[in-house]
Amino acid sequence: MGAWEWFLNFFISSENTSGESVDVQTGSRIDVAFSCINALAQDIAKLPYNVRQDTAKGKEIIKNHIYRLIHTRPNSYTSAINFWYAIVFNMLSNGNGYAYIKRDRTKPVELIWLDPNDVTPIVIEGQIFYQFNTVYIPDSEILHYKLFSFDGILGVSPIIWNANTFGARIKLEKYTAKVLGQKPPGMLSFDQPLNTEQLKQNQESWQKAITGENLGKTPVLSGGVKYTPFMISPSEGQMIEASELNDERIMGIYRVPPTIIQNYKRATFSNAEQQNRIYLTYALTPIMTVIEQETDYKLFTEREKNSENPPYTAFNYKAMLQGDTKAQAEWYRMLRTLGLVTANEIRELEDLPPLEGDQGNMVVIQGAMMPLDQLREFYAPKQEANSDLTNKRIGFDIQALKESLEKLETMNKA
Repeated sequence: MGAWEWFLNFFISSENTSGESVDVQTGSRIDVAFSCINALAQDIAKLPYNVRQDTAKGKEIIKNHIYRLIHTRPNSYTSAINFWYAIVFNMLSNGNGYAYIKRDRTKPVELIWLDPNDVTPIVIEGQIFYQFNTVYIPDSEILHYKLFSFDGILGVSPIIWNANTFGARIKLEKYTAKVLGQKPPGMLSFDQPLNTEQLKQNQESWQKAITGENLGKTPVLSGGVKYTPFMISPSEGQMIEASELNDERIMGIYRVPPTIIQNYKRATFSNAEQQNRIYLTYALTPIMTVIEQETDYKLFTEREKNSENPPYTAFNYKAMLQGDTKAQAEWYRMLRTLGLVTANEIRELEDLPPLEGDQGNMVVIQGAMMPLDQLREFYAPKQEANSDLTNKRIGFDIQALKESLEKLETMNKA
């Protein structure tokens, strides 16, 4: 087996110190892991993903064929939200998200999601190809999204790379499932010899008393019985504390705050809002940046990328503020009063029609809300009036005083 084949096989499954075999499927089924991956995938997939370009009028959304693919419909059978959900979920579980670019000559016409289990990146004479089943596809025709990689080619699965943490969580789940609703497994020993019938009766009585609704009842046994447990109870082994600690480690792997996956045990209204900001900055933004950069590089032509104002793709993360009306209103107010956006740009974010005329496209600032290009004209007469008023209050002309002082200085020098 070559080094490359070993590298691929390593990331299929991994043995670890927990004693549990961990693979992508078993790891993503862990409740806290699924909650983290699901939250990140849903929150990114629901965001508007646009094609933008810097123009003389500012940053504009360009509704071309690429906009349709990434924003509305990647292909005939997949909506944009389902497509990007699958891509992000694969990135965070498998470590790789793939999509085939179907073209009409050079124009992208469809994006086809590919199962990462069916795709293998291969380097042939310095060129990357992707083997999809028995077909070899050039690198330029595959969108390959990965968070991090050791060789720049194959993405690393967070589940496999942290197999010890996920394996420990799987072991905890197995232990809990085994002891839940019954007494922990153990051994019965007797001080007196018992015949076959007595052993059978003792076994049946014990089994009824330690399982299901009978758990906790007292069995009637003969022969001077003694119970020796093989496993300690969850409370004695502090299984709840161990499970919570393991959950925190998995949330740390995905950089997801507890409140995002509905864990409000230590949350308050104030720090929950702060955690949302942290979530956007440290968890969502890196994933969105990976998607944007790979999409820009593969979908736009070289002519477009080298133009004076190249188009680019961008997620509109501001849509996440829509859940908090107060924060959203404050954000819009700040942008508007600082002269950073127009009324129509805000109305577009709210899915409202633009205002009629030029008023909606006017840039204003706090105060009199004057157009920027009219501020000099607005304040010039006021400055002149203030100068005349100062002269009147003093009782003489300041300019005449200056001229007289200059003449006096000249005479003294003479």
